[in-house]
Amino acid sequence: RIALVEDISFFVEKGEVRGILGESGCGKSLTGFAILKLFPSGIIPYDGDVFYKGISLYSLSERELLKIRGKKISIILQDPLSSLNPVLTIGGQIAEVIKYHTDLSKKE
Repeated sequence: RIALVEDISFFVEKGEVRGILGESGCGKSLTGFAILKLFPSGIIPYDGDVFYKGISLYSLSERELLKIRGKKISIILQDPLSSLNPVLTIGGQIAEVIKYHTDLSKKE
């Protein structure tokens, strides 16, 4: 096994926003995906954990994580081509995220 990201530790206090900066290929995106337990195909974590309000995100089921992802913890990637589908409208994609992660109706 190969360590793609090692020895990362940081805290985000209530009301704070953190950005991760670094050279291309240094593990920024992988770190963001790891926080949300969204590993690319073939990537398997073998050490570490992520805690949110004292709860291990790695111990939560996928259903429990869906209540946190996008609503409490989000990742905003720099490259819009990796984040947005060019075939769909931006408004539709944003609406889908809001609908999926909130209790708002389609009209709201």
